[in-house]
Order: sequence, then C-alpha cells, then structure tokens
Amino acid sequence: MNKNLGTLIALGLDLEKFWRMDISRWEIQLRANYTEEIHAYVLLKGFEQYDYVYADNPNEFEFKNGDCRIILSKEV
Repeated sequence: MNKNLGTLIALGLDLEKFWRMDISRWEIQLRANYTEEIHAYVLLKGFEQYDYVYADNPNEFEFKNGDCRIILSKEV
C-alpha cells in the first residue's frame, strides 16, 4: 500500500476534484462527476481512456495510468 501512496503523490493530482478515493494493495481508484473540464484534466495528467468495466455504459468513463484508475460518472 505504501507503493500506491507514493504513486498517488507522484501523479500530482488535485484530489479536491474527486469525491471518492480507494487505495488498496493492488490499485488506486478515484471517482468524480463527469465534466468536460475534469475529462481534459485527466487526459492532461497522462491518463488514457480504458473502457473495461463500463464499456457498455455511456454514462461512465474509465481512465488508467499505471495502477491508478479514474472513473468519471455523468449524472443521469
């Protein structure tokens, strides 16, 4: 878990943009409401779109950078 905390710090993310953060031994997961601003921010931080879990849901967007995964949710 210490490794993942170090990874999170190294990514330099503004954690105020996210409403949930889970850190486990295997990964970091962050959640936020979808806006164009946060979408652009995530891409600027080097994340790539990664439609694995929510590939069939047009209201959920997944991004991944190493062991860190971000999920953006559109309000329905």
